[in-house]
Amino acid sequence: MINPAILQILLRRRQIIASSRQRINASQKKIHAVLESSLLLLNEDNDDAGIFPSHGGSKPGRLPNRPRDFEGAYQNLHKHYFAEQPFYNNVDFRRRFQMPRPLFLKILQAVQEHDKYFTHRPDALGKWGIRPIVKIIAALRMLAYGGAGNCNDKYLQLSETASLESMDKFCNTIVSIYSSEYLQHPTVANLERLLATGTKRGFPGMLGSLDCMHWEWKNCPSGWAGEFHGKEKV
Repeated sequence: MINPAILQILLRRRQIIASSRQRINASQKKIHAVLESSLLLLNEDNDDAGIFPSHGGSKPGRLPNRPRDFEGAYQNLHKHYFAEQPFYNNVDFRRRFQMPRPLFLKILQAVQEHDKYFTHRPDALGKWGIRPIVKIIAALRMLAYGGAGNCNDKYLQLSETASLESMDKFCNTIVSIYSSEYLQHPTVANLERLLATGTKRGFPGMLGSLDCMHWEWKNCPSGWAGEFHGKEKV
């Protein structure tokens, strides 16, 4: 017999999720419409001014691309973490990429099979591009450390644009692959477990908390006063 309170919570959460998705879809449609209008106006202005050649090619004032050693970056990465006797051990790998090496290799294979962006292929001039493993490592370095787009410039030889694109593609691919397994709606059993955990810890009826800043700490030592204030000074 399902607890009516739990059933109500489950239904309410589904309603909130559905409502949020509708708002997001509506916002995305508005953004796409604005972008399309802006691009049309920009193209009309460029055509009228005759700034860009119709055949494409380099744009006036654009700096040349920096020569990058993609293969050298891959060889260094392989030597450091993926060789038979890597320079850095499993402990180093887990600390730096927030996951064990076997899990990373599993994700690497799944991502490569799902999105052709993560394949090693030549460009229009026949020059081989960035290795898939380098793109994924670049994304993980940014996610693990909260690094900026240019943090992979020196070690992985990736530009800021390539790093951001790799992270965006990686995140979207991970959601596509694993969302059905790890981002599913909570079941009745999940809700019962979460409610029991919250009750045990002194928070009956709480499913989860993303922000505990507003919980009053009345016995905070006076010597620490001022160190735990949020932006609203509370």
